[in-house]
Amino acid sequence: MGIPWSDTELKVVIAIREAGNYENFAVPAEYVRRGAKSVEDYEKLKAEDAKYEKDHGSKRVEAMTREELEDRVKDTMPRITKDVPTDELRKEASKEPEPKAEEPKAKPSSKGKKK
Repeated sequence: MGIPWSDTELKVVIAIREAGNYENFAVPAEYVRRGAKSVEDYEKLKAEDAKYEKDHGSKRVEAMTREELEDRVKDTMPRITKDVPTDELRKEASKEPEPKAEEPKAKPSSKGKKK
């Protein structure tokens, strides 16, 4: 377990939950972890996330759910269990993908040519 919420943080998590009509506290808690200190901060982060997704065609790593993170890192972390902290998944998902090695070009064949 991590550090417990302060009273102020807990109030913000509850306020975001109510403002966003979330069924549980998972999503609101992520916004507070990302720095939201009020419903206004939450709305600003949410708008920034939407703009990023529109501009880049995918969510920013900080805005991904655990399931989205697991899907993103499945090639580099094929044996993910629930014991792997979400922060580790975010760290792995943030890494730049390894450049793919280029196929070596075939050398021209000299077979069949007479000199």
